[in-house]
Amino acid sequence: MRRSLSLSECPLRFASVNHGGWRPSLWILAALAVTSIVPLWSLPSLPAPPVFKGRWQILADKRVLGVIGLTAAVIAPSFLAVTYLAKILTSPNLVPIAMFALGVGGIAGAVVVPLIVNRRGALFAVRVGVCCVTVSLTTLTGSRGTLVGTLILLFVIAGSNSVILIAQNHRLLALVPAASVPFAVGLDGSATFIGGALGAAFGGVVLATMGAQDLLPFAAGLGLLAIILSAFVRAKAPLQL
Repeated sequence: MRRSLSLSECPLRFASVNHGGWRPSLWILAALAVTSIVPLWSLPSLPAPPVFKGRWQILADKRVLGVIGLTAAVIAPSFLAVTYLAKILTSPNLVPIAMFALGVGGIAGAVVVPLIVNRRGALFAVRVGVCCVTVSLTTLTGSRGTLVGTLILLFVIAGSNSVILIAQNHRLLALVPAASVPFAVGLDGSATFIGGALGAAFGGVVLATMGAQDLLPFAAGLGLLAIILSAFVRAKAPLQL
């Protein structure tokens, strides 16, 4: 359902921006967010199932926190680039085709990641993905004048992100007991949004203080930091509750 909403969101967003600018589109999003709160008051209160009790205990495991933190760290560089794609590309008119390349790359990454995880392990897949994102962001700095090269690099970035996220979920499932799996996956999903927000915030600061030409180098620097962090994260025996 979330994927369907995301697909319908893009044309609505472009339509609102083209007709009224970006400020009205944000007000529309804010209004929808407030409206979605109203039905929550009519939902009955239900006790937590026994299997979910004690789910917070997994946060006492530093390995779990390491996986969740790494998810946020490895997502930030890519989201910085995607958020300010119109500033990075040679023309804002290329954004739709660039978004298409990102979408196709994400699907390709989801297809490839099981092969990597099964043969070399999830941690290896994460490290390869982070390295591919960082190298692609660095290369993108010098290839923005070539449309085909830019689309290929965006394809690689999106595919690598899919590899990273799916491999991270795999690592997280290996760490937590079965009863805590839904909660752990939810935490990892939240870390994705946190990483995206951090990437967008960092990009905004760079854009305001240095300029659009420094967006990609800064994103590549974040990617290098994520590579270093991935070297210190290990998946070991599951946590026993």
